[in-house]
Amino acid sequence: MNRRLLELFTDPVDMIKGIRKESDLGLNIWGPALLFPQAIGGLYFLETLEGVVVLVALILMLGSAGYIHRHAPLSRLIGVCQVWWVLIIPWLFQQALNQQTLTLFSVWLWYVTATISISLLMDVYGFHLFLTTKNRTYSTN
Repeated sequence: MNRRLLELFTDPVDMIKGIRKESDLGLNIWGPALLFPQAIGGLYFLETLEGVVVLVALILMLGSAGYIHRHAPLSRLIGVCQVWWVLIIPWLFQQALNQQTLTLFSVWLWYVTATISISLLMDVYGFHLFLTTKNRTYSTN
């Protein structure tokens, strides 16, 4: 039981280390540019529903991705973990549209909405490659 609980934290870390080791510079820049603003903004805006939703989705996504990585390292199936974002991205987009003024919160909301949308498109393409070609991992080396 304790090992399984620990794996919720260690699996995502192992996945990130594996991707950083095997990937080119572009993915090593994209990952932090995607994840850090979600985490930092989610914590900073924790008093808002958007902050809570982004933080919970990020935790679910990382947990799911780490679990997939443990069973199929660097698999393009890791993109399936984005299902959490598919469920909330329309709502996030609407929340961003509802912002009347340019504030730190609105900039963060637009940034998260844009980067997650791009990430979703990249993962749909990766899933397509997984299903239709022999290109089944994120390894670029």
